[in-house]
Amino acid sequence: MSEIFNAMKSLNMDWKLVDSSQFSAVGRYRHPSGRIVLVALQLYKVDDRNYLLDFKSVPSPSGNFSVFDFFSVCAKLITELAIS
Repeated sequence: MSEIFNAMKSLNMDWKLVDSSQFSAVGRYRHPSGRIVLVALQLYKVDDRNYLLDFKSVPSPSGNFSVFDFFSVCAKLITELAIS
């Protein structure tokens, strides 16, 4: 779980924990296009060594949404997790 927080921190993402009993958070990222991209993250334990991180797009309050911006943020987060 700390790896996810570190990756989000390195991308200058803001986050809020939604559920304390399991890892569930909403991250906010300001894309270079100027849009705010909201990403809901849910972490599932598959077995003793493996976890699954689920990404979900959250509608922005401004109504501006781009699937490309969402995938770009997901790719940045996955890349950051891979190198850490």
